Amino acid sequence: MQGVKLPYGYKFKNNEIMINPKEAVVVESIYNIRANGHTFQKVADRINANKHTTRRKLQFHPTQVWRILNNPIYLGNKTYPRIIDNELWETAQAVKTI
Repeated sequence: MQGVKLPYGYKFKNNEIMINPKEAVVVESIYNIRANGHTFQKVADRINANKHTTRRKLQFHPTQVWRILNNPIYLGNKTYPRIIDNELWETAQAVKTI
């Protein structure tokens, strides 16, 4: 499975998909900032202001924030461990700003 590109927040270790703690903190922050009613741009701006970067060491773009916020994999399943809980997911999804 080493050739598979994992979602931000996950890593391979011993042939298992595990949480990448450094990235998981960013994922949680993205959901929390959005849950507080901020736009995708504002979420990206706040993450970037905290010096977090993508895996390519680039700043986050609102599109990347949108992708993370709309990926239910972060709720966990048989393959991926949970990074966020259902309540945070629902709160972030309920925000109606662009």
